[in-house]
Amino acid sequence: MKHLKLFIALCLILLTQATVRATPFFARTYDMTCKTCHAGYPRLNEFGLKFKANNFRIAGMDAGEFLAWQKTLPVSVQVSRYNEKFLPGKGHADYTDTQVLAGGLLTKKTAFYLHHSLWIDNVPVPFPTYDAWVQQVLDEKTKTMLKIGQFELPYAYSPGTHLVSAFPPQIFGVGLAGNDVRLGSALRGVQLSGLVADKARWYLAYGTPSTLTPGNINGRHEFLGQFHDVFARVSTSGFDKNIGAFTYLTDQARNPADPGSTERGYRLGLDGSYLWRDYQFFAMSVYGEDKDPLGDGRRGTFRSGFVEADKMLLPWVGVNLRLEAQSVSVGGRQTYSDGKGIGLRVYPVPFVRLTAEYIRQEHDRSESALSASTAF
Repeated sequence: MKHLKLFIALCLILLTQATVRATPFFARTYDMTCKTCHAGYPRLNEFGLKFKANNFRIAGMDAGEFLAWQKTLPVSVQVSRYNEKFLPGKGHADYTDTQVLAGGLLTKKTAFYLHHSLWIDNVPVPFPTYDAWVQQVLDEKTKTMLKIGQFELPYAYSPGTHLVSAFPPQIFGVGLAGNDVRLGSALRGVQLSGLVADKARWYLAYGTPSTLTPGNINGRHEFLGQFHDVFARVSTSGFDKNIGAFTYLTDQARNPADPGSTERGYRLGLDGSYLWRDYQFFAMSVYGEDKDPLGDGRRGTFRSGFVEADKMLLPWVGVNLRLEAQSVSVGGRQTYSDGKGIGLRVYPVPFVRLTAEYIRQEHDRSESALSASTAF
């Protein structure tokens, strides 16, 4: 708590310094404010979603796009301090996450992006934690693109890169066994995406979860390794109203120390988002099944879903509300969990964010978090 107070004090000092205006690389490159792409960063608005989907290019400005190094050094550093508490009991987490972000155009049709935690407190984090990819436009008319590296899966709701909460929805962390894949994990591999007659958007990814998450085999840490997962999503093409369906097929090892203990599973889901004025609405539901998650001959299943509403009350104040529920059946046992959450975030100056969050769960359990973040 002492470190959190010190960091908040630093953020408040920034309020009095008119010359201190940290501006990450995309804003510097295009001479834009953070509000151009973000509905309270890091969450994207419709313009930001289109910019990202167009390979970091502004629609209609393709001939005048700036390459990553032409106007600025395409690198930013983000420092976030978290204080989290879990009740009942005295569970807590108090840590600083120092991240590096980089991205932009290498050529008129080739983009790259890096989002990596350098340290948690003073402990180095294995590379990469979130995103580290290169994407090439193969066909401009259909916006067919090939992405290679490690990347977040393209749901309507971002579980990591553009998440405004300390706690993501539980749907992204549910698993039926210890080494089961998680929907919120980044994928190491390749992804093809494109448009169909400007009416539908499709994604097809083939790879393996990040080495920092479950779903891997001990000792296999190569960046592009032996792939065993397939992800596919089809959605409407627009970002103001986006409805999609997806599937995740996995064949991971039940025991990470035994490559032969393969466990087949699948996830089927629906997701969507609706952007209206300063409101953003999200919804997602998933059914998942593993053939034999515990090795006892019985299948395991889960059902999970959430809805979330986000609103920028003022240009510098945002609030989000979330409802979620989940049931898991494995090993002959069924468990149920739910949550009702509220989060408040304040932006006192550009690229400084202060956040408070509270989630009420079943059986008098709760999670709360305070955080302060700055980027430059």
